[in-house]
Amino acid sequence: MKNIFRNFVAGCTALCLAAGAWAQLSIDFSSANGTGTAQDKVLIQNIRVTTPVANPFDPGHNTTAESSYNVIFTFDPASLHLIPQSITQASGIGANTCATVNVQVYNSVLGVAGPIAGATVLIGTRSATTNSSGIASFTGLPAGSTGFSVFATGYVPTSQVATLNCLTVNTVAMASSPSSGQTGGLTTGQFRVILTWGADPWDLDSHMTGPNADGTRWHVYYSDKNSGSIC
Repeated sequence: MKNIFRNFVAGCTALCLAAGAWAQLSIDFSSANGTGTAQDKVLIQNIRVTTPVANPFDPGHNTTAESSYNVIFTFDPASLHLIPQSITQASGIGANTCATVNVQVYNSVLGVAGPIAGATVLIGTRSATTNSSGIASFTGLPAGSTGFSVFATGYVPTSQVATLNCLTVNTVAMASSPSSGQTGGLTTGQFRVILTWGADPWDLDSHMTGPNADGTRWHVYYSDKNSGSIC
């Protein structure tokens, strides 16, 4: 954890934390949450940073300024450190919170014909509940990589990352798999791969392959959905 703090401070220095006495700077991970973005990367949201700021109405004394940051860390296998790759200010003075997003949550078995109402969508420390159409809306978000989590009764919790922009209203589709015991839920030994896509990316495929006992390989994909070796 000390390495994470050290690297985060080093990464922030040039970008966003040029002010104040470093001895009094405070970095707080207690309300942060993380979502994997790649095999060697993780997005950690809501890292709270407080810095001392001179009080113009009380010379010689400081007030405290608080901001929060979303940071993508890359894992360095050589040093076993998490190295900051990109930093986005999510709140506080100077933050550009111009993004709006509609999060569409639906049943992964039924697809868009099965919107999930009453689901809780979390973005950092903010939350919203989906309406009867399965949509939760957020405004005032920072542009850039953002992690989303969905929790709904009877469904497996779902998380993913999307890149938001401030030019249009962003739309993020999230499919939640029914829990075991629910209609469409999985039983022991089963698993489900869920793909969601729209305008970006406009197409997305999933291929699964593995060894057969005779030395050949099985291959399951959209046009060949079954394999006698694994089904």
